[in-house]
Amino acid sequence: SLQAFARCANKIRRVDGEPFPPFGNLKERKSHALRGSDKNWPVGILEAKEYPAIALVEGIPDFLEAHYLALWEHASDYRSRGVHCAPVAMLSASPSILETALPHFRGKHVRIFPHADTTGQRGGKRCAKQLHGIADKVELFSFAGLRRIDGQAAKDLYDCRDLDPAEYLKDENL
Repeated sequence: SLQAFARCANKIRRVDGEPFPPFGNLKERKSHALRGSDKNWPVGILEAKEYPAIALVEGIPDFLEAHYLALWEHASDYRSRGVHCAPVAMLSASPSILETALPHFRGKHVRIFPHADTTGQRGGKRCAKQLHGIADKVELFSFAGLRRIDGQAAKDLYDCRDLDPAEYLKDENL
């Protein structure tokens, strides 16, 4: 429905990576919320209904990486559809999960992948607190100590595509 689309398509960004210019009383910004959208709605939560686990991420790049990793982790070949984890995204670190969306997490194993910055950590903890008592299991993933091939710290799930292979050998849960 159009209402469900407006809820999910809540933020837009420019494909060239440039910020939106100032307009009226709005300052220059990297993303723009669409009128009638709700940034507290977790994108993909309705599609996660049949899955026992959810990877809750922050932002579109992490959402796309979570889809890739879920398929890669659970599929033995391109024909397999044995995926058990559904990616779900909050498109900002700052909002809480909308109250009406919380029941969709009931009975799930939820692993939250917050960004490593202060805002991301605060948002991840806020979501975890909301989900305790609703989801069967809630975990916060930490990127602390993980390094990309270029030596830089991994700060989010999208950075994991560039992890040094030695990082995978350190922790079987990774």
